[in-house]
Amino acid sequence: MDKLPTLEKIAENPALLEKHLVPAIETGMTVITTYGLKMIGAVLILIICWTVSGMVQNAIIKAGKHTPRIDITIFTFLGSVAKYAVLFFTIVAMLSSFGVETTSFVAVLGAVGLAIGLALQGAHIRLLGTTTLMLSAVEISVVNSKISVIVPATPAASTESPTRNGRKKISIKPAAT
Repeated sequence: MDKLPTLEKIAENPALLEKHLVPAIETGMTVITTYGLKMIGAVLILIICWTVSGMVQNAIIKAGKHTPRIDITIFTFLGSVAKYAVLFFTIVAMLSSFGVETTSFVAVLGAVGLAIGLALQGAHIRLLGTTTLMLSAVEISVVNSKISVIVPATPAASTESPTRNGRKKISIKPAAT
């Protein structure tokens, strides 16, 4: 391509302006028509998926509010994970529509999932054991102003011997009024 002319040369010969400006405008219009519609479509898909991901998150949190035995914090966490998973796959799909090779993104996601799974393989057993203890039945009865609570027995919980069914009984008397 020719060296760009100075402003003085363009003022003397306007045909030089046309010679350099027309190809630039044509190239710009080609780029806009090629990628502009893809960009508008990608932005619309992103807005729609952002809305859908928020709806998925709210649905999971709402389901958690109707489950009294499990803490709402767990459902809030799961809702956030679901929201960002939807957004991640939306962004990968948008990049793929622009011709970006996305197999490396999916491979990295798989490797991260494997690493987290291997790192937490022992921790999830302790978490499930703790959750089972927290969710196990605690029996409370009130007879003649006496409150009786029966909790699951643990080996180090007390030096008292457990009852026949493997539980220990704790009795609490209310203060005299």
